[in-house]
Amino acid sequence: MAVFKKVYQRMELIVEDGIAQVILNSPPVNAITSQFMDDLDEVMDELTAMEDIRVVVIGSGLEKVFVAGADIKAFQYMDGEGTMAVSRRGNPVFDRIENFPSPVICAVNGVAFGGGLELALACDIRIFDERAKAGLPETSLGIIPGYSGSQRLPRIVGEAQAKRMLFTAMPVKAEEAFRIGLAQVVAPHGTSMEEAVKMARMVAGNGPLAVQAAKRCIHAAREMDLKAGAAYETSQGGLLFETQDKTEGMTAFLEKRSPKFQGR
Repeated sequence: MAVFKKVYQRMELIVEDGIAQVILNSPPVNAITSQFMDDLDEVMDELTAMEDIRVVVIGSGLEKVFVAGADIKAFQYMDGEGTMAVSRRGNPVFDRIENFPSPVICAVNGVAFGGGLELALACDIRIFDERAKAGLPETSLGIIPGYSGSQRLPRIVGEAQAKRMLFTAMPVKAEEAFRIGLAQVVAPHGTSMEEAVKMARMVAGNGPLAVQAAKRCIHAAREMDLKAGAAYETSQGGLLFETQDKTEGMTAFLEKRSPKFQGR
């Protein structure tokens, strides 16, 4: 399969074998600016238009920084209406990442503060470099997160841990992030993107329709009680049993070979 590449002002998109890599590259710290958000929105447009994206990996092209957050100088003289406009622009973009049909894996190679951590929170799985740090320092500036950090963080690490991080404004290191469930993997230094791509290949090797259905079921669990969620899972499972992928997966298992899923 041909490799697709597209370069934006603040990032690059590379797609190969159903795996999309979004490489953030806006020196010196990948600050979240209006152009950064516009580029990310365009990337999501591109990915949405593609038919066979099985996994998305978001990582940084900078050595020590994932995303350091917003440009504080730009916010210094902003009033309430201005900052709400910024949030209203960014939240739908992060929502697109969270609700993308296929899994999104984030490789946090270094500092992920403020909006950087909020971007990571919008992803399905977070792989931290062993030297990475992440936090929401907004209360130390007299403000609160603007891209749903106060909403996603407690859903991931629990209310008490989210309160600790938000109230103290103190970052957590990789091992602690893993302990509280913020990071799902801690990778040796310099290998977070490599580990993310390795996991992406594992995911891409499974039935894409099944993986997408699993993501939908997990998200549904946030809004449904157990009985309703179980019914939704049953309906999704029933649909999968009508697919060619189900036949291929079970046939391959019985024939002791690797399946060749087509997403149909």
